[in-house]
Amino acid sequence: MTAPCPSAHDPEAGFTLIELAIALVIFAIVLASLGRTSLSMAHQASQSGAIAMRNAEMSRQVNRLEALTWDSLPTRAGCVSITTGAFPHQRCVTLTTITPTRTSVRLTITPTVARIRPDTTTFERSKLISMSPFGAP
Repeated sequence: MTAPCPSAHDPEAGFTLIELAIALVIFAIVLASLGRTSLSMAHQASQSGAIAMRNAEMSRQVNRLEALTWDSLPTRAGCVSITTGAFPHQRCVTLTTITPTRTSVRLTITPTVARIRPDTTTFERSKLISMSPFGAP
């Protein structure tokens, strides 16, 4: 005995072309939204990396300016443009004399990449007064 052939009107017969097309459209919509999310996450990761490089450069320059001798500090005032390397930027150092032995140092780093904001920090440097441990100047 042979099995009966399913008829064309049997709902259990399989997928129709319309059902398959609807499933593909839904799948395409889901993939498009995932692609948009992935692109947004990649952009945010790139921006976070650039901000981390700006912060690292800021720390490096503050450490460099704090380690300089008092007499060589005025030679670092002004702006310098860095166009090579992984982090192109402009660095500006401004010195303001508070007293003859205290100076305020303002450091501004402006990244060349427009989407990253500039960052500024201010700190004070004091001239060391050498004192003899024996009480003589």
